[in-house]
Amino acid sequence: MTEPLTPVQIESKLRQLVTAISHAQAELSKARLAEVEAVNDYEQAKVTATYSADCPVVKRGEVTVGEREDWIHQATLDEAARVRHAAALREIAQDGLRALIAQSQAVQSLNASVRQAYAMAGVS
Repeated sequence: MTEPLTPVQIESKLRQLVTAISHAQAELSKARLAEVEAVNDYEQAKVTATYSADCPVVKRGEVTVGEREDWIHQATLDEAARVRHAAALREIAQDGLRALIAQSQAVQSLNASVRQAYAMAGVS
């Protein structure tokens, strides 16, 4: 069993959480920018693939639109994977920030209870 926290210890924990939240917000910002960059790279890769000399040209009875789209899809698999990876990293960063915010809310509630208990006991 852990020892009860004092108001000073709780204040210290809150300061640590505020710092951690600031760092998590910065990481989330970086992850969002990386995701935007990955999406931009993917979109550019699709355009490049579409106008590539190797891209099949749609012709009646020869190459269908679906076949051309499949070729473009195959040509941009790496970029599409980077977009999914960047989105996952952004979601992980967002989850981390949410967890820290939830922790800080719990500590704030604890702080209010401890302060009230100390006030009732006549200890400051």
